[in-house]
Amino acid sequence: MITVLVATLLTTFAAFTLLWAASLPRKDASIVDFYWGPGFAVIAALAWLLSDSAGLHGSLVMLAVAAWGLRLGWYMLRRHHGEEDARYRAMRERHGAGFGRTSLWLVFWLQALIQWLASTPALVAFLATPRPVPALIWIGALVFAAGFALEIAADAAVARHRADPARRGTLLTTGLHARIRHPNYLGEIILQWGLGLIAFGGTLNPLAF
Repeated sequence: MITVLVATLLTTFAAFTLLWAASLPRKDASIVDFYWGPGFAVIAALAWLLSDSAGLHGSLVMLAVAAWGLRLGWYMLRRHHGEEDARYRAMRERHGAGFGRTSLWLVFWLQALIQWLASTPALVAFLATPRPVPALIWIGALVFAAGFALEIAADAAVARHRADPARRGTLLTTGLHARIRHPNYLGEIILQWGLGLIAFGGTLNPLAF
């Protein structure tokens, strides 16, 4: 278990350090966002490969994390227009010429640590002693699917809104956004609970949450 935890932690920090190095000549710290989703898939895949046997719950977690992470990475890459995101640009202006060095720990290593800690459901699924309760596993899979579908639908609605020149700069208040201010974040919350349920259903380990 310790070997897997150390391997996934070091791999995560190494990946974010390489991203940091790539961001320096570009002066674009927002490339870190491209790896946020796929990075979870990398952690899950590494834990899956290094673990003995994950069973049904582990396979479902691997598929779910890969589908969610790769889709999110592709979505973030598509919406990037070659300029640093305004949030990171504001940080760069606030920290001045030293932001390149500062961003290593303030942006990249901080997100590496958060990503590794937030991968707990996948790590539990692959490392904890299996105690499967199939009903909980499949309920978790359904919860994940519902959240994933909501997130995809919300992101698509936002993309259509932004692509319409007549609506540029206006607030989206139709469809899902007529009822929920941030349906993509709600979808994210739901799917993460789904992952926790799958891992818990396979191990009965509360750390899955």
